[in-house]
Amino acid sequence: MNKWKTTVRYYCADYRFAVAMFYLVIVALLLLSVLLEHMVEKGGQINGFDVSACVFMLVMGMNSFKPTLRMLLQNGVSRRTLFRGFFCSGALVALMMAVGNLAVAWIGDALIHYTPLYEMIYGGAGNALLSTLWNFCLFFMAVTLGFLITVLYYRMNRGQKTVVSIAVPALLAVVLPLVDYSLLSGRIAAALEKFLLAVMGLSAGPYPFLAVLFFLTLSAVFAGLSFLLVRRAPIKD
Repeated sequence: MNKWKTTVRYYCADYRFAVAMFYLVIVALLLLSVLLEHMVEKGGQINGFDVSACVFMLVMGMNSFKPTLRMLLQNGVSRRTLFRGFFCSGALVALMMAVGNLAVAWIGDALIHYTPLYEMIYGGAGNALLSTLWNFCLFFMAVTLGFLITVLYYRMNRGQKTVVSIAVPALLAVVLPLVDYSLLSGRIAAALEKFLLAVMGLSAGPYPFLAVLFFLTLSAVFAGLSFLLVRRAPIKD
């Protein structure tokens, strides 16, 4: 238990500076937008900070395994404890970021018309508590995906990394769209759109709770796959 708590504190301390710098940049951009709105044009608006936070969480997850694996193992921390410590600290940071983004939305809306991602998707559905829960689940999914990606790459050899890095983007960005529109008349894109509208609660909604369940399900899948890879991960230079 003590090693688990120590691992959580280590991860949180490691993230603290990055999170602080992220919100300093966000506040600076918000103030700059307010200044430009008063100097250039009235009635401006700003949005997109939630997307930036999601990308931040993804990158944070991608930088949370290899740099700490050797150090924690050398200090007697098991791989299981490392795994638990990361996901507990990731959940704490995701919650902090969700609350932070709510504060940014309130401040931004008071200074300039600011539209958070939740409101852009669902309009006026729900309340501040639901939007914070939605953001938390989104951010937690992003950090678990980032962790899974970095563990997958860690377990691959150099050739596998090269193949995956080239083949996956080419398949998703070139081959699949080409096949879909030239041979399938866009049926894959239509099915994907229908699926996303359903899981995001927009088919018959808006029902943001469906998206919350979807994000949590993906987080559980990513976490389970990560655990299978982490538990026998060797130490690499």
